[in-house]
Amino acid sequence: MIINGVAQLQFADSETVVQPADDRVVLAARSPSASVLTRTEQMAAGLLKLLPETPVTAVGFNMGYQGEPTKEVTDAFECADAGPLSDAGYKIAERGLTRRFQLPGCVLNLRIALGSDGIAHVDLNFHYGAANAAQAADAMGGEYAKNKELGQSLMKAGYGVVVEEAEEQIGHGE
Repeated sequence: MIINGVAQLQFADSETVVQPADDRVVLAARSPSASVLTRTEQMAAGLLKLLPETPVTAVGFNMGYQGEPTKEVTDAFECADAGPLSDAGYKIAERGLTRRFQLPGCVLNLRIALGSDGIAHVDLNFHYGAANAAQAADAMGGEYAKNKELGQSLMKAGYGVVVEEAEEQIGHGE
């Protein structure tokens, strides 16, 4: 795989992609099913247990969704500055909304973006701080599938977003 003109090493099977880099290893589930998420999480925890001396400061579960925005999403982007900026000749190419939620054991970082294409892009990052590889591995005790459900519940409650499984793009890494 080539990213930004640089060849990236990648290992994959039918369920999981592993991408090692200089400063991280990303494991990405190829399906949003609970069994694939659990397997990907177990692989990440196993890797950390095999490399106990590896410096680790955090582990994260990342999930992304995109689709037509709901009324609640578009309402959240109604900003007082849009009219004056437009009147001054500025075209807003993308509007973004970020939220940080303190949850038991982790922080959930939420970002919603509306581009000029009218598509809503939602990114969720469940961030678990860790002092070492063992703590990072312990943070992965079945949290991936739980975080998926929690993220979808939050999006439905706050923004009227109901996720259809086929729309999901899920990754694991920080």
